[in-house]
Amino acid sequence: MNQIKRRLYGLYFLIVATFVFLMYFVLSTVVENQIIDQQQERLNDEIVSLTEYIEGVRQEDSTESFNSTEIIQTIERVAPVMNERITLFNTEGQPLYDSVLDLDEIQNLFNFSEIQQILDGETVGVVNRENTEPGYSLYFVAQAIYNDANQPIGILRISSEITDLASTIQLSLIIQLIGTVILAIVLILLARTWINRLTRSIGEMQEVMGDLSQGEYDARYSGRFFEEIDTLGASVNELAENLEQQRLEIETSDERIYGLINHLIIGVMLLDEERRIRIVNPIMNELLGVNLYGKISHLYTDYVKSAELIELIEEAYLKNDLMNSEIYLYFPEEKTLDANVVPVPGKEPGEQNFIVLLYDITEIRRLENIRTDFAANVSHELRTPITALKGFSETLLDGAMNDEEVLKEFLSIMLKESTRLDMMVQDILQLSKLEQRNAPLAKVRIRIRDVAEEVFQILQQKIDLKKMTCRIEEKTPVCIYTNRDSLKQVLMNLIANAITYTPEKGTVIVTIDQKDGQAVIEVADNGIGIPKEDQARIFERFYRVDKARSRNSGGTGLGLSIVKWVVDSLEGDLELYSEVDVGTTFKVTLPIETDENESN
Repeated sequence: MNQIKRRLYGLYFLIVATFVFLMYFVLSTVVENQIIDQQQERLNDEIVSLTEYIEGVRQEDSTESFNSTEIIQTIERVAPVMNERITLFNTEGQPLYDSVLDLDEIQNLFNFSEIQQILDGETVGVVNRENTEPGYSLYFVAQAIYNDANQPIGILRISSEITDLASTIQLSLIIQLIGTVILAIVLILLARTWINRLTRSIGEMQEVMGDLSQGEYDARYSGRFFEEIDTLGASVNELAENLEQQRLEIETSDERIYGLINHLIIGVMLLDEERRIRIVNPIMNELLGVNLYGKISHLYTDYVKSAELIELIEEAYLKNDLMNSEIYLYFPEEKTLDANVVPVPGKEPGEQNFIVLLYDITEIRRLENIRTDFAANVSHELRTPITALKGFSETLLDGAMNDEEVLKEFLSIMLKESTRLDMMVQDILQLSKLEQRNAPLAKVRIRIRDVAEEVFQILQQKIDLKKMTCRIEEKTPVCIYTNRDSLKQVLMNLIANAITYTPEKGTVIVTIDQKDGQAVIEVADNGIGIPKEDQARIFERFYRVDKARSRNSGGTGLGLSIVKWVVDSLEGDLELYSEVDVGTTFKVTLPIETDENESN
């Protein structure tokens, strides 16, 4: 920007200097010519006037001869008024009179050019002659005087000392220079203002363009000095607005993309063609057990420890094709992952990136295993009573039915096995209904103690047979808004299990309380307990701690699975606390909801 200023100032001074030089040249010539012309015109007028005056005096005299003496007398009368040097010559060029010098001091002027011009027949003789004294010049004008016969009787000359034209021109130039300097100063101030505005506008526009190149799209040009530059500035502002709009759209798009990626349940990692990490989402960090956020632009092989995953990614790079495989991770915990490596074209031609997608299918595989185990367990559990029924039926048909005692014993066993088979089928149907139920359960306001007492009444015969102590401890009366049949089914299974797996004369206690705005139900017994290694799987279908003992007790192996499903459907929690040969406690926590109709 300073370079532009220097060039503009230099151009301006060059123009001013050229102007001053031309003015000096022109004015020096014009002034000199003007002064000479004025002096020449003045003296010409004076000599004409003086000649006419002398001739007029001669005519008034009316004498036949008008001699030189009379002319001299006439000149002497006029000389004081004219303030010019007047000289009279005869027709031969000899001086007869001079208003300034004595005749003896006057040289022979016959050779003077102005006199010679008259003698040669010219009407007026004019000469400009430099004086010997510096600073002056002499100007001479000569004209002949005629008699009545129109014959020359003398030559009249007027001379004037003119001040040196150089000093006059110099004075004029000094005045001109002063005026030019004043004008130049004014013009400099105006030019400075104009140049500053111009450079400020250009500098502001340059600054705006610099900000735009740095990504600061909120920069704007605000100058209002020159229409052309302002028009360009308006275009720059329009460009800035478009860039800012595009930036906002890109940021919004990036935020949406990153928000989408960060909230996916699939692990996402973008690798460039040099195998460096570019994008990673939280699920990927969670699945791999490594925080990759601080590892952007690093090689993925430095942090990914799964040999199967590395092998799959490298194969995708080698073949430049989509690769899919099911891999297993053992650290930080065992997981089964569905891994996909997808090639994605980059921005530059020939650039190839790869997206690594990891989906945790551990739960899916676990459920598949549960289904497989469930089918196997169902087959096994159903086969036992069916085999028993078939065997005893064949034995009876082979002749054992003729023995009344054997017949009665076999029929009792067949009844027991058919009852167990019926219970198993009912539980399977019940569990299937729970899993497939979509319609909301009908809810009513109930008191938990009332449901627990009803369950104890149903199981009273079993309690009496084992001479057990069963009681309800209601620390706080708790009423909840829920489905009565579901709650009854939960308490039925838990209390029945507690009675079944507690020895004779044991104790089963149902505790009802309210804590943190939730209903808490605990079913505790002092029975055989559950080993710690089996507690994690106790809610799986057909899982038994002691299969022989469970089967002999008449259980189906589905009761706790049903309890777990019902509690989850009621938006509650189920916890287990147990110790072998000490007892077991099941803790059910249910929300206390309010009937909207009652609250209104």
